[in-house]
Amino acid sequence: MPGFLSRLFRSKHPLKGLCSGDKVHEFVEALNSIEVVMIGAPHSEGLAFECATEQAVLAEIESAARSMSDRTSFSPFRYHDRGSKYLPFFTTMDAAEVFCGAYCGRENRLFQFPAFVLSGAVVGRLITADVVIIMDPQSDEELVLSPDQSNLLNAVSGDSQGKAVIDISGIPQGSRQLIAPTFT
Repeated sequence: MPGFLSRLFRSKHPLKGLCSGDKVHEFVEALNSIEVVMIGAPHSEGLAFECATEQAVLAEIESAARSMSDRTSFSPFRYHDRGSKYLPFFTTMDAAEVFCGAYCGRENRLFQFPAFVLSGAVVGRLITADVVIIMDPQSDEELVLSPDQSNLLNAVSGDSQGKAVIDISGIPQGSRQLIAPTFT
């Protein structure tokens, strides 16, 4: 019962309240004005759970950390599910960590995900016709952007091509994090 009550009375993210059809412009303005967390494609194929010894996991984390510290750009992480391609973004680093852990569990592999705190306006530059934009997947706050939201977000970004790589050369190290899910 306490879990139910906490979910019932917990405040929702401000973007969640702007997801109805008549608030598309307000949603896009709000998203463009906040910082979001984007995760990059893992630097490797990850480790199969059955091969994930402590030494192997530590070596993979060290390799991913070196790779992330040297980066000046990254390719946003996209994944396939039920016949659709998704581009996730997150309102908090905690939400990104939950997703990354769930994704590792789904794939039965340990991945190290580079994560970056960026302007919400970046999301619009990543939109392509074949991708579904999803906010905070695997959380109570999950929101799949409507086609109207995605189209307007893309139009406002001024880039209708859908970038495959994001320049992060000006992003401070404090806005970068390696998400390295572990399982015991």
